[in-house]
Amino acid sequence: MEIAGNKPEIAYRGQLQINHLCDTLIPRDFFRIEAEMTKDSIIIPINAEVCGTENSQLFAGLVQTKYSDELYGTFLSKRKETTDKPIFLTDGYLYYDTKDFNYKFGNLDKIRNMEVQGNLVALNRIGCVLRNFGTPDYKLDLGLVEMTLPGRTNYNLNTEKIDATSIMDINFHFPFTAFDIMARYYVEDISLTGIDYSTPNFKQNLIEYSGTDEALETLDNLINKGEFRMPKAEKSSMVFSQLEMVWVDSVQALRSVGQIGLAYINGIPINKLTDGYIEIVRKSSTHTITVFLKLDDRNWFYFNYQAGMLFALSSDGEFNELIDTAPEKSRKPKKAKNKEEYSFYIAKKANVTRFIDQFEIK
Repeated sequence: MEIAGNKPEIAYRGQLQINHLCDTLIPRDFFRIEAEMTKDSIIIPINAEVCGTENSQLFAGLVQTKYSDELYGTFLSKRKETTDKPIFLTDGYLYYDTKDFNYKFGNLDKIRNMEVQGNLVALNRIGCVLRNFGTPDYKLDLGLVEMTLPGRTNYNLNTEKIDATSIMDINFHFPFTAFDIMARYYVEDISLTGIDYSTPNFKQNLIEYSGTDEALETLDNLINKGEFRMPKAEKSSMVFSQLEMVWVDSVQALRSVGQIGLAYINGIPINKLTDGYIEIVRKSSTHTITVFLKLDDRNWFYFNYQAGMLFALSSDGEFNELIDTAPEKSRKPKKAKNKEEYSFYIAKKANVTRFIDQFEIK
């Protein structure tokens, strides 16, 4: 430690260990630092290659094991195995917030103001809840399907329960006319409840999804003009602006809970709550996404993607016919490379029923 009389900063070079009450749940590893700090605001710069005393890399946030697909928490601590993959990648600064007893690790601007896009991990030193803000990377192999899930993921270290509140953006090659049929059902159904966009969770998730400027402009237009637009979402197949999910260990999957906020279908604004189920399976041998949306018992839509094949089915006959009779050359996007596998097909009704039944098992 070096103290100069003409400087308010204290130069510190050595090892540091954070102080929390979760050490039986997350190890409190020592790590090396070299930084200048003031006594009034101790903000410690830490790079992505932060190392412990044994030169082992330390991590913060959720980590997924390579072989068993288990999720577990870290906070400036080692992984269980070097092959385990971090879901939230972050570096920047470490700060302890005395107001809410949270250690915060991430971008300095985000530490100072959460209304900034970027990854941040917070650990409550008393309640032992690990909160991950930003866009997770579940290392999903989805081929030509693009999917992002920005928002907040909570991991209660005491109960080992994981839940998330997110915006889900999914984009895939599919007949536009079929999307139009699906959108018409939702636009014309006046019995569906509109999405409440005034919640703090949505504001934070929108910032993670769109960036601060676009998000605040979207909310300002909603408040002052009564107009709601998410420009980024208009380019995707489906965007769910209100999505609560939990991690289910028995099936190694994220599953939706409650109603789903459907914001857009292929650029067409919907902004209504719908019944349905969304499941994202991440096993070492299987990566799948399944979306089942139901307006009522008679009208529904189903999508399932796995291993280069998209299966879809609906209660609407015209929707199904468009998929079933599509020319072979139209089933793969033009931008796809020769070796990239992708095609869409009609799903079997039995698979839809099986998915619903499995999803509803408590």
